[in-house]
Amino acid sequence: MVGALLAIILGLNWAAYDRYGSDMPNWDQWDAEGVHAIGPWFSGDHFVRNLFAAHNEHRVILTKAQNLALTLVNGQWDARLQSVVNALLHAGIAVGLWLLARRAIAPRLQPFAFAGLALLFGLPLSDQNLLSGFHSQQYWLIGLSLIAIALLPFSRPASRRWWAGLAAAILVLGSMGSGYLAATTVFGVVLWRALCRETSFRSAWPTLLVTGLITAFGEATRITVDYHASLVATNARDFVVTLLRNLEWPLHEQDWAGPFLWTPWLVLTLLTLVRSLRVRAGRPAPAAITWAIVALGGWAFGQVLATAYARGAGGAYPASRYAGTLIFGLGVNVLAALHLVWPRPAGPALATSPAAHVGAWRSALRITVVVLWALLLAAGLQWRLTYNLADPLPHAKQYYAGGEAHLRSYLVTGDAAQLSDPIPYITAEALVERLAVPGVRPLLPASVRPAVPLEPARAEGFTRNWVTPRTPAPRPGHGLAPDTPPLPARVTWGSFSTAGLAGIGEWRSQPIAPSAHAWLRFDIAGQLGEPGVSLELLDAASGKLLATVGPASGTGPWRAAYVRVPAQPFVIVAHDRDAHRWLAFSAPVEVATLSYLAVLVVRHALWLTVIGVLAAIAAFIRLARLHRSDAAPRMVGRDDDVPPAISGPARRRRTFLVVAVFFCVWCTKLAVIGRYGTDLPVWDQWAKEGELCYAPWFERHEFWAPLFLPHSEHRIAPTLALNLGLLRLGADQWDARVQCAVSAALHALIAAGLAAWALRRLPTGWALAVVGTIVLVTAPPIAWENVLLGFQSQFYFLIGFTLLALGGVLGAPAGSWRWCGGVAAAVVAGVSMGSGLLVTAPIALLAALRLRQPTNAARPRRLGRASNLATIATAVVLAAIGWWFRPQAPWHTPLHAHSFAEAAVYALRCLSWPLYGFPWLAPLLWLPWFVLATRRLISPFTREPRHGASVTADLVVAGGLWVLAQVAAVSFARGGGSSLPGIRYGDVFAVGVVLNAFALALLARSAAPDTRRASRFALTTTWSILVVAAVAVATRSTFQTELPQRAADHRDYVHNVRMFLRTDDQEAFAREPKLPFPHTDWLIRLLRNPTIRRIMPASVRAPIEVPGLRNDGSLAAVPTLATLWPDAARVVTAGQTWRSPALSADHGWWKIETAGDVGQSGTTFELVSARTGALLARIAPSKPAGAHWRAAYVRCPSEPAILVAHVATPARWVGFSEPVWVSPLSYRTWRLTAHAPLLAGASYILFAGALLLVAYQRRDGETTAPKSVA
Repeated sequence: MVGALLAIILGLNWAAYDRYGSDMPNWDQWDAEGVHAIGPWFSGDHFVRNLFAAHNEHRVILTKAQNLALTLVNGQWDARLQSVVNALLHAGIAVGLWLLARRAIAPRLQPFAFAGLALLFGLPLSDQNLLSGFHSQQYWLIGLSLIAIALLPFSRPASRRWWAGLAAAILVLGSMGSGYLAATTVFGVVLWRALCRETSFRSAWPTLLVTGLITAFGEATRITVDYHASLVATNARDFVVTLLRNLEWPLHEQDWAGPFLWTPWLVLTLLTLVRSLRVRAGRPAPAAITWAIVALGGWAFGQVLATAYARGAGGAYPASRYAGTLIFGLGVNVLAALHLVWPRPAGPALATSPAAHVGAWRSALRITVVVLWALLLAAGLQWRLTYNLADPLPHAKQYYAGGEAHLRSYLVTGDAAQLSDPIPYITAEALVERLAVPGVRPLLPASVRPAVPLEPARAEGFTRNWVTPRTPAPRPGHGLAPDTPPLPARVTWGSFSTAGLAGIGEWRSQPIAPSAHAWLRFDIAGQLGEPGVSLELLDAASGKLLATVGPASGTGPWRAAYVRVPAQPFVIVAHDRDAHRWLAFSAPVEVATLSYLAVLVVRHALWLTVIGVLAAIAAFIRLARLHRSDAAPRMVGRDDDVPPAISGPARRRRTFLVVAVFFCVWCTKLAVIGRYGTDLPVWDQWAKEGELCYAPWFERHEFWAPLFLPHSEHRIAPTLALNLGLLRLGADQWDARVQCAVSAALHALIAAGLAAWALRRLPTGWALAVVGTIVLVTAPPIAWENVLLGFQSQFYFLIGFTLLALGGVLGAPAGSWRWCGGVAAAVVAGVSMGSGLLVTAPIALLAALRLRQPTNAARPRRLGRASNLATIATAVVLAAIGWWFRPQAPWHTPLHAHSFAEAAVYALRCLSWPLYGFPWLAPLLWLPWFVLATRRLISPFTREPRHGASVTADLVVAGGLWVLAQVAAVSFARGGGSSLPGIRYGDVFAVGVVLNAFALALLARSAAPDTRRASRFALTTTWSILVVAAVAVATRSTFQTELPQRAADHRDYVHNVRMFLRTDDQEAFAREPKLPFPHTDWLIRLLRNPTIRRIMPASVRAPIEVPGLRNDGSLAAVPTLATLWPDAARVVTAGQTWRSPALSADHGWWKIETAGDVGQSGTTFELVSARTGALLARIAPSKPAGAHWRAAYVRCPSEPAILVAHVATPARWVGFSEPVWVSPLSYRTWRLTAHAPLLAGASYILFAGALLLVAYQRRDGETTAPKSVA
């Protein structure tokens, strides 16, 4: 575990340094290291006195000694190397806290301590300590204080541990000015324990004596500087405000949060002091490990008090460099919180629950408070990480790049004018003085040291380039591609000529003497390493190849490449023999061996983190097995853990509840479709449906081939087949609203199916809770793209067929009809979306686990080896077929995640659905499933054969694995830039929330009796509150921002397409900012296709021409009316009657836009028979239209008919447009969505009633004997 924690923290810290750091010394390093360490060492000028000289209020002896030693061993003054070593110190502190956690916390809570410490110490929360090699002083202060406080108070005087603690207490005086506070803390703890008779004064006096002397010495030698007097808090208000702003870290501008974030330590301290006072009454004394946590927190709090006083002027926020102490303090609070919930017993026996030592309800209260505290801490960490990644770290990168360029230019030219901001010191004059210190210039790192002088012996086709940061723009880029900026203060040669890539040639240098350092660094641009492009080192005498400069790594136009320095004189030779490639390289710079190793370490650091995470997972699984107690709760989901059968009345009640779930979800989505949707196809529908499916169908009656054509990375055959079927059912009218309604029904069917499964497999109470969760996460339109776009039924086919595949294949023996149906469902899922066949991964994994499962004699076929092997083989074959035939979309390559970090961040955001912006929610939302999955995955390896897994548990675990596989696929394919996940993926992630509800129910059902009530209450309540709050926040945001904006976009889409279909004005159409398809030329081609025009929906469909209805200028009387079609509407005012010519009979419906007082008294707008004059229909909108257009629908006449409009009452008027034909299916869908709010309200009333009816089932006793699980 220690190695895993080290790997995770080091990997994260080094990876952040690789992205944002530099090897250039910065600010205080020029004084403390250059003037007071390197200079005196090489000049022999009072080195020891300079080593102990004060730096501001501190004596940073250990930092000076460390960095001087690294410089002397390395041969270069490299801040990157210093930071690499500093990260080791930083990780060592975390390891120290982890070792304490192993002694203080029960084994089952140790993973939470591990995760908390890994996040606190691994994430880049302090940019100054992370990027500055000088700030090892912070780590020496914390680390040595940790050793002193953990060892001195609890060790026998003169023992080895006591001497080690004393040495640390003395050494820490050389770290920072507040180093003596470690001895002060030890003195206070030992004195209190002696006064309370936890220990005797006879054994305590040596420790009291030495720590008292160290404290007195530290206070006597404390340094104050006049130039920092303005930073000191001068009044109580500034001190208190600064204190609160330190305690609230990592939050910002949340002063109330400070005391709460430190509450675990405060509570533990108070409890420990009270228990210590009761020792005289014969009560047991607090454990030494408890005192250690209290003492460490007290030391951290003392450091915060000192900072609040010394830097509290004006109530300032803490500087980033002080975050090291604050991180340590929060780490102590993590230990205190978990120690309060469930401490590690002192004896060999392990408690079976947190309630074993404080009682069930008190334990539940503690757990709930600690979870809320953890949520606040997670929110703070997320805010601080987001802020650092958005502001300080990118600015630091820009600062270092500018500082390197300016300092390098000065060192090459000797012109002090080159030292313009940014530079790595206060002023240019002072920096020049420090560069003149003996020994400094020869030791400068690679980023700023002058390059090895190069003189060309041959330069055919390569052009020399040289610029400085002060070269006026546009800077010359001789030999460089137009998109490659020149490299400041570095001589470069490039083969990109005025002819572009066509330039070829060879460049050869004069002989170069071997360097004192082991490596050379080249800055490379172009296509080095590709055929015809090379950069080599040859023996100057024989021309023998000594080394080849490999392809450069890194990002950006210029990338660094390293090569070992030959032992003999050599020449550099560059070749560009390809007219389609080019090469540019800089003069090489010497790099020391340790500096090169530091580059390699930080460049590949993320792999270290991956290894650490995997090692931690393996270690905790092993730990769980080692600490399994005979009294531990039984494993969830045994084969004999089956639900009871239910009687007929109870079954009808549950069926009624499932139906209510369906209508709740469906009607809610229909209401959203009716209010915010449109019948116009949007985005991908034009290309995939219109051009590649519908046009071939109507023109050539091609059906199967278009269905299976790739769409980006997917094949979406079920979606295309469904929409083509709806098109045919809708009398060849392409209506996206109809598609959306059917897609909503598919989603509602999935929700109803999950509800039915919950009611069948779970106890009634938990089943109702899971059903509520299903409605909660599926009904709101959080994934509104899938609700409002008819093309997105692909997601519902993917989810539905995946669940059917899991249930069929894992719930039945191989070869049965159910198993075959599951395989068929997996195949359909594979052609539903590109990631459909990922369902084979959990199927194969669960079947493999069942190979180790003991065979159940009652059901040998299910658990039999042959059945599971057949399932594994089938899954592997399907996966291979899917991989072989997977579509490729090269144009989506820029969307791919460019690094593991980007993919990981994107994955966390996916798992935090419905709040993508809060990735810290992911572990909390998925905690129940991870616990269940861990227990299921290790169950085949336990010694108790009764710890088998039921079909229900297997399906929950498999479903969660499938969701995680989808998250991984999406994170890789769309994780570029770590942007927020697409709204459309939300319905897939929602399945994960539902499965976590299932897992929570299964875990609660399997809890041991002593933990069932309290732990179940705490866990369930906290998780439920979190889910409800997250869904509420996401739903509110959806209704306030996304949906209104989408409705406005739909109106613009309809208007712009309608105008183009009428005018065919390509230029005006291309100028419109909002179009329903991003490729304007492609959309114009589709809209001009007669086949596509013939199937257009009602909103943009060409109206039926009515002679005499064309606008005669009457619309000018109502300025607020915007004509839907030019010259296609008119207004009839008081005393006027308008009659149309006879209109042909038709089937279906007409949609007529109306305005004014249509349908009010004194006005008539009717459809009458052209032959008999009989009234066929009155035309009126559902609500008065007023001065705006409102649609009215009328059934198409079955005989020739005429439209008649008459206004008899003064001051009334009517407006109407030409009718547009609407298919019966489209009209019924419109009616359904128009009345959906009422239907949704009724559905929720029925749902509430059904819940009550099923809940009363428990009182009615309508259960029968259990039946076997099929």
